[in-house]
Amino acid sequence: MPSVARAVELKRWLEFPENMFQVASAFNSTSRFARLSALKVNLAGPYVYIRFKSTTGDAMGMNMISKGRFLAQLYFWETRKLIESTLIIYRSGKGISSNGRSF
Repeated sequence: MPSVARAVELKRWLEFPENMFQVASAFNSTSRFARLSALKVNLAGPYVYIRFKSTTGDAMGMNMISKGRFLAQLYFWETRKLIESTLIIYRSGKGISSNGRSF
């Protein structure tokens, strides 16, 4: 984000229940099985770190999670009309438990 104020604004927007519901709807639309259960948003100065917590049923679900995360981020990116100087870096830090849930 270009400033700490914009980062805080995005964090607050993502944590608002109605917005979380819309982001989850975008995520869930990518698969019959993948479901977004929570977002964890952390700030470090102007940087916003968003962790997507989801379930994938019985499937391993790595592609489901990636597709869902991409569409969810695309949704709030377009909705918030964030400025062009904002850079998105995707870092895969997925962990899969034995029951197929990501963490």
